[in-house]
Amino acid sequence: MIIENITLALHNLWANKIKTFLTELGIIIGIFSVILIMTLGDTLSLAINTNMQQMGANDIYLTVSPREEKEDVSKIDGIVFGKNKKKTSLTESDYISKEMLEKMCEEFKDEIHALNISYNKYTGTITEKNNTLNLSLIGTSPGFYIENNLEIVAGKMFSQEDFDEHKRNVIVSKDFIDSLYKEDYKDVIGKEISPILNKKSETFTIIGVYKNNSASGMQAKMSNIENIYTPLMTAIDINHDIPSFQMVQVISKVGADSDILAKKIELFFDNYYRLNRKCFVEVITFTSIMNIVNTLLGTVTMAISLISGISLLVGGIGIMNIMLSNIIERTKEIGTRVSLGASSSDIRAQFLSEAVIICLIGGIIGVFLGIITGVIASNYIGYPTFPSVGAIFIALSFSVLVGIFFGLYPANKAANMNPIDALRHD
Repeated sequence: MIIENITLALHNLWANKIKTFLTELGIIIGIFSVILIMTLGDTLSLAINTNMQQMGANDIYLTVSPREEKEDVSKIDGIVFGKNKKKTSLTESDYISKEMLEKMCEEFKDEIHALNISYNKYTGTITEKNNTLNLSLIGTSPGFYIENNLEIVAGKMFSQEDFDEHKRNVIVSKDFIDSLYKEDYKDVIGKEISPILNKKSETFTIIGVYKNNSASGMQAKMSNIENIYTPLMTAIDINHDIPSFQMVQVISKVGADSDILAKKIELFFDNYYRLNRKCFVEVITFTSIMNIVNTLLGTVTMAISLISGISLLVGGIGIMNIMLSNIIERTKEIGTRVSLGASSSDIRAQFLSEAVIICLIGGIIGVFLGIITGVIASNYIGYPTFPSVGAIFIALSFSVLVGIFFGLYPANKAANMNPIDALRHD
């Protein structure tokens, strides 16, 4: 009986090819949109994850974050109306100290490769040969150069001696030399410069010239400020500050499990901050960041897919419309089948089969078009992605459910038709 209903349904639909296709358009567009959006969502997720991994998948970020405190918003006759959360302000005494970092590196020396720390509190100007340039002095740890991979075009990179002895050496950019000296880069190595930083003159020796990458070069042009680099403790010593840091990037060794190391580091700092009511050290890994991004992206993709799925409802209404129209056109056929012994369930199954088949065919066409377009688009973006089998199955299942939902009422109407009235119908 099922095969007979399907065969009869296909025959009736083929007899009205144009009307059937126009009815399927809503389903085709809806399924096509859902598959395409889900494919592009996967492509975007792949692109983000790939780029984040290239930025340093094994990196761990330590941030001193304030603890939230609750405060009463208002009181009337002793009655509290709501509570508000406020964040306490932090001072440098709350930050991670140099001693803490040294103990951490010693305890996890087999897993930590380097620390990337920046100290940026100095802006000012420098004047040479009637040329004035805005600059920013940044103190950096050895890990900064591992992470950023500056290309030295003249001179040399900082040595460990520069870091240990807090030498007043600097590395400047090509644009810095071009703007001030207009000389060959090799000729400026060993020159002393005396920029005015925070309204005070400081003296440094140029030991290297680096090439701006596209991102840093664009940033320098937009801000009109050139970055020059010096050893971390050299920069801290200028203001006689206590070496403490709100943010530290931990670069783990190749082969080390960053998630396990992150948990160890979190426990390590809990020993220092467990009694601190103002703040704590938050440990963030790329894995957690990627999970957050993927969750957010998945939610957005699902929301857009549901919005695109509205066209499926429009298509379903169109199916209901054509099925009701078919019942009117085939009233005599229904009466004849009933008079020949067909039951109400047979009539219901016949028309319900037609509605489901319309939706299923439209769904298959929509999936096919969505896969082709999604694969082409993802290859064009540069991150080839194929829609998941689960997404295809869900899309086809939903199209079948649309057929059942919107085909049930017309099928019931046909099944409950009076056969005598049906035979008399013109």
